[in-house]
Amino acid sequence: MIIADALRADPDLNRRCAVAAFLVLVALKPTFASASPSTESSAIVIKVNRAAKRLSVVKADGTVLLSAPVGIGKGGSVKKVSMDDFVTPTGRFVVNLILTGDAEVCKASEALKNRYWSQPQYRQFLQSPEGLVRLFKNMSSLDFDGDGKGDTAYGGGYIGLALDPAFAANTTLTQARIVGPGARIYQDRVYWYSIALHGTPNEAAAIGHATSGGCVHVDSAALQKLLKLVSIGTRVEISDRH
Repeated sequence: MIIADALRADPDLNRRCAVAAFLVLVALKPTFASASPSTESSAIVIKVNRAAKRLSVVKADGTVLLSAPVGIGKGGSVKKVSMDDFVTPTGRFVVNLILTGDAEVCKASEALKNRYWSQPQYRQFLQSPEGLVRLFKNMSSLDFDGDGKGDTAYGGGYIGLALDPAFAANTTLTQARIVGPGARIYQDRVYWYSIALHGTPNEAAAIGHATSGGCVHVDSAALQKLLKLVSIGTRVEISDRH
């Protein structure tokens, strides 16, 4: 009765209560960024020359922060049409996932968190740095060559890529065809399947050569420097230009 009397005495009380309730709901609901990773805050560009098999990290003023040889996909320097063709794609991309054994370095874009929010089997790995570390450990433990032990196929870190939104509008291929589907289950473990810049357990055979499944192989020294420079939204340009 006290509440009803108050509402009759103050006609605006209903409106104020409704606004307050709405604000509470907004505060409690998880919020996510837009579907595409932002590139506005990125101060560097990672350039991969597929023909020269070389990676450079360049500041906006042209200063080169890092230059290192890399390995590319064994499918050769042709147009990528499928994740099964072992070709490193050319075009413009943005970093949307950073994985390593260090929780302070691991990051996932808000777009990825949003994408997998309704899928608990994947969400648990993407919502926290600790979950991302577990995801990277899963990936390192996969036995691709069938010798009964983990291959540590991604070396010391994994930098996942998504299509740059501006570039995506000019291609007829889907994100999944060019950069991969993302979260998957293999050998009963959740892992990440995409085009990425990542380490390799066999640098002598991989760096400077075309041996990968489509990713860009980076040696451990360059990878550690790269992990300190890269962030979610960092632009990556892959081309055959010298």
